[in-house]
Amino acid sequence: MDTGQFYKESDFKQSAIGPIPSNWDVVRLEDVCEVLGGGTPSTSIKEYWNGDIPFATPTDVTGLEDQNVNFLNNTKSHITDQGLKNSSTHLLPVGSVLVTSRATIGYAVISEVPVATNQGFVNLICKDRVHNVWLLHLVRSLRTKLESLGAGSTYKEVSRGTVRNLAICLPSKVEQKKIGEILSHTDEAIRKTNQIISNIERLRKGLLQKLLTRGIGHKEFKYSEELGTEIPMKWKIGRISDYCSVGTGGTPSRKHPEYFDGDMPWVKSTEIDYGMITRSEESISSLGLRNSNAKVYPVGTLVIAMYGQGVTRGRCAILGIEAAINQACAAILPKDVDETHIPFLYNWCQFNYEKIRNLGQGANQLNLNLSLVRSIAVALPPFEEQKRITEILESVERKLDLERKEKAKVEKAKQGLMNLLLAGKIRIKVD
Repeated sequence: MDTGQFYKESDFKQSAIGPIPSNWDVVRLEDVCEVLGGGTPSTSIKEYWNGDIPFATPTDVTGLEDQNVNFLNNTKSHITDQGLKNSSTHLLPVGSVLVTSRATIGYAVISEVPVATNQGFVNLICKDRVHNVWLLHLVRSLRTKLESLGAGSTYKEVSRGTVRNLAICLPSKVEQKKIGEILSHTDEAIRKTNQIISNIERLRKGLLQKLLTRGIGHKEFKYSEELGTEIPMKWKIGRISDYCSVGTGGTPSRKHPEYFDGDMPWVKSTEIDYGMITRSEESISSLGLRNSNAKVYPVGTLVIAMYGQGVTRGRCAILGIEAAINQACAAILPKDVDETHIPFLYNWCQFNYEKIRNLGQGANQLNLNLSLVRSIAVALPPFEEQKRITEILESVERKLDLERKEKAKVEKAKQGLMNLLLAGKIRIKVD
């Protein structure tokens, strides 16, 4: 990107929406766009469905934007001409900006095909003064504002009237196009990084499957009914309790503020999300430690979430710091450090996440407990092979970490550019 094309703006004027460059205008969206809603043909009339007209729902759009994709060229659902005529939806032309307006507000893409939408949209058809790619990025930058303008008790919705009357600042169309090109360039960089991350994740998943069932260099295998797969003949099959001690922690009484905000990191199950734990949301004092069941575990301890909301139950991580844990976590340490390599066991538990989750018991909410954690089946290679398998997987994880950091860097740069370019604080030289 040629940074020489930018310059800092110094000539501003006051407007209804704050300071803007002196040669920009303030307009309402309805002044520069046709604003249309959508609708859904009757689902009970099959002749209205499975036709040739793409029919967008908010999930079509949020899924694309989450991947930094700016254009929509297909949808999961399609309707017929009859469905279009017998509903309140509209056939929107190519280049329309589709903006979600109900529950999930302010996500946007540009249609590359004629498309209809359901009622969860306000759709913008650009008039002559507006470039649609610039408008796409502007709308996305206004997501928080649009959400604040939403109304409703069950779910929030921003109305077409509200969107029509939304005031925006308007550069020349030439400048709009250049802004859109620059921001789309950063989107493309993020997409490429996402693809690299996706490829590495697939590689890691395949390596987990291969290394944790076939090992390294084995030619003889045996079938384990307990594991439901073949494993190398030389591997041992046992349970976590055969190789490790398993403990838990506790929570100091919240009635005593002096038990918290001390020097000891205190890890909760919600903080267990794979990788290395190097910090905790809360800490406890020596008083809190003494007056509770909380226990301190050393660096290198494997921790498993025994219960928690959503996907938390069954997740694992390794302590990168000395820390106490609460009673929703299991702490796992090897009985013999020359027999059981905790990083290998971490990969084993990650690979068997679904099986571990499914061990959960309980009437109202499935939970794990110490007995169930101790019963987790493990195929244990010789110690040197455990370390070699771990080294291979860690090398892939390092590549993933580098790409994720690169993605975060580009995303931060894009956010900074959006804030500056769309407000006119930094301008683009226009010939």
